[in-house]
Order: sequence, then C-alpha cells, then structure tokens
Amino acid sequence: MNVADVITIEPYSDTDLPLLEQLLGDPKIMVHLGGPESPEKIRQRHQRYLQLPETDHVFTIVLNSNERVGTIGYWKKH
Repeated sequence: MNVADVITIEPYSDTDLPLLEQLLGDPKIMVHLGGPESPEKIRQRHQRYLQLPETDHVFTIVLNSNERVGTIGYWKKH
C-alpha cells in the first residue's frame, strides 16, 4: 500500500460472499482463530451478516474504490 491508496468502508452486502469465502476459508488468515471455516459455515455467517439488527453492523473494507480487502464490524454486547 502506498500513500496514494484510498481506503473506504461500505455496508456489507450480498455481493461480499466471495470475499468472506476468501478470508474465512484461508488457513493462513484463520490460523489463530480456530482454523478455516467450512463453506457451509461461511454461507451461514454471510446470511447472519445480511440480517443483523439495527444495532449491529458489518462493513467491507475497499481499497481504491474497487478492491475488496477485508471486513470489519461492531455490535452491541450485553
């Protein structure tokens, strides 16, 4: 990444399933988080992200307006 790169966040959407599959299915990324998730678990998580209550949010991190590189979220915890 260089100083000219622009990073934005966008609301997580139905088109972000491939990104979630890439991230959560990668053993290197998930090594400290219990290992990669199965395709079924990833699809279930994707659906949960799409149906979050108004107090909870997941966003997609976008580099230079077109490259989806990650996700970030926050939620209310009791």
